[in-house]
Amino acid sequence: MTDGALMAIGEQLIPAQSGYEAYREYEDTFGDEVLPATLEWKPVVAFIYNPDSSILVPITAEDGRLDRFAVRLPNGKVYTSHETFFESVDEYRTDLAKELKKANAKSA
Repeated sequence: MTDGALMAIGEQLIPAQSGYEAYREYEDTFGDEVLPATLEWKPVVAFIYNPDSSILVPITAEDGRLDRFAVRLPNGKVYTSHETFFESVDEYRTDLAKELKKANAKSA
């Protein structure tokens, strides 16, 4: 079995309660991308629990399982696939803008 198949055996699917939303992040290389005026949050329908991870991976009806993401909790806090945590969407957006600026500076 491949490593991915072995990992999938330990994963569990957990239905999401209402109020959880996910944002699909850009890839590692942003290129000349700009941060959108508003982030497109989509309702999470389920989460994947893996005992080897400290975070739940979101699944949306539109995008399926997300690999690079941010999850907005019903209380407004945000966590990301990079295992970073923010008190608000504004704090997350500020961090995302900094990362985008750094990536664009490297590609220039």
